[in-house]
This record gives sequence, C-alpha cells and structure tokens, in this order.
Amino acid sequence: MSHNKIKVAGQEPNSSGVITVGLDNLSSVNLGTPSSDQVLKYDGSEWVSGSAPSGTEAYILLGQGESANYSTSGATDITTNNTAIHLYDTAPLNTISGATLNEVTGVNDWYDDITLPAGNYQVTSQVRVEFSSSGYFSFAVLSSGNSQLTGKAVIGANASTVAEGVTTTVNSVMSLSSQTTVKLAIFNGTSGVDVGLPADPNYPVGQQGNTISEFSYLFIKKVS
Repeated sequence: MSHNKIKVAGQEPNSSGVITVGLDNLSSVNLGTPSSDQVLKYDGSEWVSGSAPSGTEAYILLGQGESANYSTSGATDITTNNTAIHLYDTAPLNTISGATLNEVTGVNDWYDDITLPAGNYQVTSQVRVEFSSSGYFSFAVLSSGNSQLTGKAVIGANASTVAEGVTTTVNSVMSLSSQTTVKLAIFNGTSGVDVGLPADPNYPVGQQGNTISEFSYLFIKKVS
C-alpha cells in the first residue's frame, strides 16, 4: 500500500499509518546494551549509553579541631581590625584547582590566608576566642587589601549590643572577579578579649591556649 512507502529512521508505518521510532533507531545513537543507572551521553561523534559522570565538589576546609596553642601560631595581635586570624590544620583539605593555602611565614601548620582563582564561592566560618571580661569579637573574610568580601559574624556576651541580628557564623556568598588572596580576619572591633599581659613575651596574643585551633574553621566551596 502507498502508506508503506514512508519511513522514519528506517521504520515503516503499521496498518494504521503509525510509525514507532525507538531511540536506538536514530542514526546518531548507538545504545549497545544499556544497564541500570546508565545515562545517554555524547562521546564526540554519537550518542551512547554509559555511566553518569561522577560529581566532584571543589572546596577548602581549614581547621579541623586539632589542638595547638595560639602562642605558636606566629600571630602577635588578637584585637586589631583587619588582623588575620590564624587557623591550625596539619592536613587541610583543598580540591579547588588553582587555590593555594598559605602557611604563616616560618610556622608549620598555621595558615593566615588563601589564594583563590576567580569565581563564585559559598563561605562558612566560625571562630571562638577566650575573653577576660564581657565583650565581643567580630570577624569576616577580607581581601589582602582589607576589603570586606563576606558578611560579618560576632561572638561574645555583648555581641547583640554591637550588631543586633548578626549571626555568630559567617555564611555568605563571595564573588571574585580575579585571583584574590583572602583571609579570615578581625572586622569591626573587639572588646574584652583576653590579651594577657602585654609586657609578657610568652603571651603576645593573650591567654588563648588551644581554643582558636580547636573551635575555629573556614570552609570555602566553589559554586561556579
């Protein structure tokens, strides 16, 4: 009959004129024998069945709860605005291509900044310090030139009087148009932080002990 002269992808119509075309009937598709959970993907010349590509997140985690006295961090200040908060990690995690974790000069396993490629990032961070009296401690992620890159967080008994509604955790999107060195740093001041005896060379950053190393971290996830 005349309707049998019409074909689509090599398939003829049935007696009702209906043409059924399977995916593997298309000339650009070579399915082989697909198995459970496989997907259709292009290999550069045709569409084939195969395993789905594994998703790998790109992130940095600095500060994993290890113990080290802050007096060994190379820091000499714990109260001045824009001062980097040093983070301790003997095995930091870094899967962001082109990113570099920068150790404090002359000090092993303490880090004061990170160099990141251009991109968009999700940043989460917490800091804990020792106080000698009721007060507050503000921090955020800044550029090496001290430009604010994330929202700030405030901790301490008087945190709410300093910035009502500000959380105790940095949780922000950060956009970098070019390669940038960033640091977790003191931002918008401190009060009541234990600075020890300034004249005592054994305590250049106060009586902080292991608190900062054990309870402070910086997590950066590259989203695009």
